[in-house]
Amino acid sequence: MTWHTIMGDRILEGTEAKLYLAALQKSFDPEFELGDWRDCELWGYTGNDFFHRASLNQQIFLINYCLKALLKHDIPIPKVNNTLEAAAFYPFAYLQAMINEEIDNENREKIAGREIDEKYDYLYRRMVWEAFEELELPSLLEIEREEESLDEEDDTEEEENNEDKFYGLKYKSTDLGSWEFAVDCLADRIFWDRDWHMVSLQPQLLDGMDKNISYNMGIDEDYFSNRLPKVTDEQAEALLEEIMFWELPGLEMFKMLGFT
Repeated sequence: MTWHTIMGDRILEGTEAKLYLAALQKSFDPEFELGDWRDCELWGYTGNDFFHRASLNQQIFLINYCLKALLKHDIPIPKVNNTLEAAAFYPFAYLQAMINEEIDNENREKIAGREIDEKYDYLYRRMVWEAFEELELPSLLEIEREEESLDEEDDTEEEENNEDKFYGLKYKSTDLGSWEFAVDCLADRIFWDRDWHMVSLQPQLLDGMDKNISYNMGIDEDYFSNRLPKVTDEQAEALLEEIMFWELPGLEMFKMLGFT
C-alpha cells in the first residue's frame, strides 16, 4: 500500500519510516510489555475528537491500517477520511506530547539541582532531531541563505537568532515552539493539511457535508465520516502485536539507542 502524500504517492522509507515506527511502538509501551494491552491509551492529541472518542480496539485497528499503508508496497492507496488521517498522524502527536513532557521534566530536574541523564532525558528530542537534521534541516538552511542574499536588512534578526539557537543546541534545546516546528515539518512530508481538525471545531460535519463546501475545500463529500469499524478484543490484540513486532532494516540502531 502507498499513501497519497504531499511529496507524491509513496511509502515511508529509511529514517522517516524508522522514526514513524519507533514512535508508534514506543507509545504502546510499557503496557504491552507488562502483558495487559487493555491498559494502553493514546498519549498525544491528534486534533480530532471523534478519533479520540473511539474505543481502544477501534483506535488500534485504524493505527495498524495506517502503518501498513505507510510502510508496505503491495496494497492500493487507501481512500482517506478524517479518522484515518488522525490515526496516521498519531505518532507525530505522541512525539510532541512526549517532548513537551521531557522538557518539563528537565526543567524540574535543573531546579532541583539534579544531573541530566543523557540517555533518557533527551530520548524523544533525539529521535526527532536526528530525523529533522537529515530530512529537513539542509533545505531550511538553504532557504535561509537565499533569503539572506536577497535581503540584507536586519528586520528578521530575532527570528533568525531563535532558529540558529535551536539548530545549535540540537536535541538539547528546550524551546517548545521550535520542537513544534520540527515535528510539524516531519509530519508535513506526509500530510497536505490538517482537515481532520475540523471535526473538533464543527462536529456537525460528521452528519454530512454540503457539496459546495466539499468542492471549496478540495476534499470528498464523505471525508468526514462517523463510521468506525467493529473490532473484537481478539482482533485488536492481534493487530497490536503486529504493530509491536514490526521490524524494519536498520531499526536495530534505534533500539540500541533506546528509541524503541
